[in-house]
Amino acid sequence: MLPGSAGDALLAHLGRTREPHQNDLRKNLGQAPLPGALLRKHPNADREWGWQYVFPASSHYADSATGIRHRHHLLETVIQKAVHGAFPAAASEICARAYSAYRTRRKADSGKHAPPVPLPDFYIGATRADHGLVASDR
Repeated sequence: MLPGSAGDALLAHLGRTREPHQNDLRKNLGQAPLPGALLRKHPNADREWGWQYVFPASSHYADSATGIRHRHHLLETVIQKAVHGAFPAAASEICARAYSAYRTRRKADSGKHAPPVPLPDFYIGATRADHGLVASDR
């Protein structure tokens, strides 16, 4: 779930991504990779706006099986960095709460003090102190 303040930014982003999709359609591109059964039932679904990626890549690739050129999605790390950059305080708070809840569940599941666990990927480059995760959280 996104914070309410992200709604306007997301709508603006979707507006910006719709234009390249329309340009792709004019060039006989703009097809999303969909399962064959869905394409047989709805032959034009792969060109519809609702099936396109929310965060599309800037370039196309050719599907080796069909030869159709698709625009893939951005890598997850690109999206994670953008979200963290746009909402640094909220991202830090969400990450800290998620990690704290995770540690609490581990302690409850084990019935004793849980051993230290490595930080999840979203903490790479950050310290425990950056997110309020200090020795008292162990």
